Amino acid sequence: LSSSSAASDVYKRQLLTLLQHAWAGDRPLSKGHAQNSQVSSLWMVPRVSYLSNDVFHVQDPEAAAKIVARRQGNLLNLDRVLMHAPAVAQGWNAMFGSLRSGLQLIDGRLRELVILRVAVLNRAYYEYFQHYPVLLAEGGTAVEAEALGDWRGEAARGNFGDRDKAVLAYVDEMTRHVQVRQATAET
Repeated sequence: LSSSSAASDVYKRQLLTLLQHAWAGDRPLSKGHAQNSQVSSLWMVPRVSYLSNDVFHVQDPEAAAKIVARRQGNLLNLDRVLMHAPAVAQGWNAMFGSLRSGLQLIDGRLRELVILRVAVLNRAYYEYFQHYPVLLAEGGTAVEAEALGDWRGEAARGNFGDRDKAVLAYVDEMTRHVQVRQATAET
């Protein structure tokens, strides 16, 4: 989506609202929720400039070609930032390309729930916005995404199965504490 289009702005506002409520652990679809201006003011302000297409392809043509191929021609702003350091961009592209498409340990829906949960825990708005539509494409729902802020709470009851809960518990421990308790790992 073009950042200047009206449809893109509406879409971004909708996603930001979902993230705000997931972060707070409440439900944006219920009545009476106001937009959180504190979070809105944090809206993706990059500290490193985005490279233009021309500069992106000149930095390291081989790395650029691999990234463009993996993204099927649709570069993300993340790619445009990472290409300031082509070796990092190429390593990122190879690692996350392998994790996303080469590793079949969990289905796409659960993979995206994991990514969104990590984004909620770390307040990684960009990541949330990039992966929310992927969750939907992989069979997840807006209700599941909304429930990730408090996936163990009453509002989330019935949204996640036993496998989902075991994986989300693992994600929480790994993200918050790095070390995962043996009991959690065995679940």
